[in-house]
Amino acid sequence: MVPETHFQEGVSAVRIMLAVLVTDVTFKTKLFDNNFGKSVHFQKPKPDKKKKYEAYLELVHYAEVVPYNISVWLKKNKDILNERVVAIFQKSSNKLLANLFENYFSTDSV
Repeated sequence: MVPETHFQEGVSAVRIMLAVLVTDVTFKTKLFDNNFGKSVHFQKPKPDKKKKYEAYLELVHYAEVVPYNISVWLKKNKDILNERVVAIFQKSSNKLLANLFENYFSTDSV
């Protein structure tokens, strides 16, 4: 998000309304379209009737495979990312992580 002062001061910037453009379903579709089969760290979940919730995707972490349910994911995760963390993610040797943050828009880049 770009602070309103950028526009008031005539600084060239682009407003992006991600909340309007993305739903849980389109987010899941984009994740699979861009990452499935391209990274060993991104997997389709294996069906398991013993679990209390449905897993939509699985990420392979250093110790184990972790299932994720993306229902209301976008609504719950609206926190602003720390710019230093984003910079580390962009330089990650993990191609999936670096790809996710490759085009991250920050107020510092305006």
